[in-house]
Amino acid sequence: MPFKNAKNLYNYEYCSNCKKPYTLSGETIYRRNKRGETLLLCVPCLILSKQNIRYERSKQTNLDRYGVENPFQSEDIRQRIREIHIEKRGVENPMQSEEVKSKQRSTNRLKYGVNYGMQNIQIYEKGRRSQTEKYGGIGMGSPITKLKILKSMNTSSTFEEDCVKQVQKFLVLFNDGALSSVYTCIPQYEVNGHSFDFAILYNNKLDTLVDCDGMFFHAYTCDYDDQFSKEYYDDKRLQCVPKGVKFHIILEKSVRKGLLELCNILDFDYNGWIQDQYDWCIRSEFPYYNYSDDELQKSYIALCNYGYDDTIRHTAYKTRISLNSNIGGRIILHFHPSIWKCNTHNKLSPYDAWYHVDKDGKRDLLLQCIENRFIYVNTLHPQKVLQGFNINKIAPKISVFSPSRAKLLIMKYLSDFDTVFDPFSGYSGRMLGTCSLNKRYIGLDINPVTIKESNDIIDHLKLNASVNVSDTCNTTSTYDCLFTCPPYGNKEHWNQDIVVKSAEEWVEICLNNFKCKRYVFMVDSKCNKYHDNCVEIISNRASHFGTSIEKILVFDT
Repeated sequence: MPFKNAKNLYNYEYCSNCKKPYTLSGETIYRRNKRGETLLLCVPCLILSKQNIRYERSKQTNLDRYGVENPFQSEDIRQRIREIHIEKRGVENPMQSEEVKSKQRSTNRLKYGVNYGMQNIQIYEKGRRSQTEKYGGIGMGSPITKLKILKSMNTSSTFEEDCVKQVQKFLVLFNDGALSSVYTCIPQYEVNGHSFDFAILYNNKLDTLVDCDGMFFHAYTCDYDDQFSKEYYDDKRLQCVPKGVKFHIILEKSVRKGLLELCNILDFDYNGWIQDQYDWCIRSEFPYYNYSDDELQKSYIALCNYGYDDTIRHTAYKTRISLNSNIGGRIILHFHPSIWKCNTHNKLSPYDAWYHVDKDGKRDLLLQCIENRFIYVNTLHPQKVLQGFNINKIAPKISVFSPSRAKLLIMKYLSDFDTVFDPFSGYSGRMLGTCSLNKRYIGLDINPVTIKESNDIIDHLKLNASVNVSDTCNTTSTYDCLFTCPPYGNKEHWNQDIVVKSAEEWVEICLNNFKCKRYVFMVDSKCNKYHDNCVEIISNRASHFGTSIEKILVFDT
């Protein structure tokens, strides 16, 4: 029996459903009695009971009307829905309509800054957390998911099945096979903060780590919007592989080949695996980037569609400017091969490091990268091996101004100008950013090789731009506005004769030599002379190594 406490609440011993004690106010008891509701259930259980009653009523109504518990189980209703869609959109399913898909992508871009929800890193991480809480693992690492797939797999399945089934079947066959006495496969193996798709142990000792890479999410195919495939993620993953452990990648479209290669490398000891990696690299020419015309056009279209909207957090200027997205960067990699022959101060260029030999004739820097687990063989996307030189600082790649960042800065500071002048045109990042806004770009650079490569971009994409060879120190002219990023002292070398000056000195030369209504400069954090003209400080997430700081200077005349 309930009893009344000092606060006019009635304490009941337990709920007749969940068996937990509960409390009801006098007003609640009055309302329940008036509605004919029981007093023997706590509030959550009463709500659940009412939902079940409504569900049973709805189910009975559907059975009476359509002969099925759910209207969508009725073929007549499904047919009527298909007819309505065909009449309205010309397709049976709305998601087959280009108009609907385009609208969905537009909505996603507006809300999340990406075409598809799972390309947004916050949504992606939230999904991973939800999977872990609900199923005890992520994707194929979930015991529940794995059990469902194994139960649904046909024993006569072949390697022509989808990627997931192939890998899952391989794990089962491997663990049940003759090698299982010495080798063990463990899915979702976590080490040094990274969860690898599976690991192979030899006599209970970690021997090989394996990741299965999707073509899109690891940039084997163009992620034109650059919203998901992050190079620094792959770089960090390589560093998580412990010393003395082999690492293997299985690609989404080459699963059978990847699994066969995995079986082969199990026959190698660690040193043999290192040698096999090295032998592949020395047989290969330098892996320049090369994209198809379709890929280049799509990359430029993605850049043209890029921008910011301060009313939405994910697409706000502050969020996007600090990310330093690489949208449009593939155009630069394709048309500017000379990048790889440039070097940072006191370091070799990636090109020279690739072919560098020691006194014994060994390609020592390649071998060093492989031994430090910074390079792995990847015949589908050989450019991946260049990551090693950059990560371990043997031959870092020079910095390139991001086209998407250039676009954001022009949108914010130069929106009123139709023509943008750049006295250090460099590797076309600011040119692409300018032209993507339908503005005219005029560029100068002292390097004839770079100018030729930039003109190739102009011709290929038919840009409203012109670039010419000229020494900024000895050039004077008048333009509406100027936007550039001057060289940062002697930090980088571009195979050209150029006077070494600080960013502050270059800013002063531009202010004196070119008459403009507005000047916008991006300079390094050491530039302190023009403190009053600094309108913005950008903290870049350059990579997993940390951040870098740059300043935006604006001068008006």
